[in-house]
Amino acid sequence: GRQRRPLSGRSGFPLPLILAGGLHAGNVLKALDTLNSFGVDVSSGVEKNGFKDRDLLRAFMEQIRRWEYQNNYPLFEGKYDKK
Repeated sequence: GRQRRPLSGRSGFPLPLILAGGLHAGNVLKALDTLNSFGVDVSSGVEKNGFKDRDLLRAFMEQIRRWEYQNNYPLFEGKYDKK
């Protein structure tokens, strides 16, 4: 495959950015926190043996929902936060 330069530390893009490439449940929160993108695209990060895996997809979506909750509803953090 083609080598890509990581975007670590870059933020404030003038246009909406959709993150793609190498994303999975273990890194999507950090990627979203770092770049605050408009959206994400995932494929191989939710696959096992070349097929989409329900559990990997569920874990990925749980992380996305967690990020959305923490960034859209900051007043509700604390006692009832689902961290």
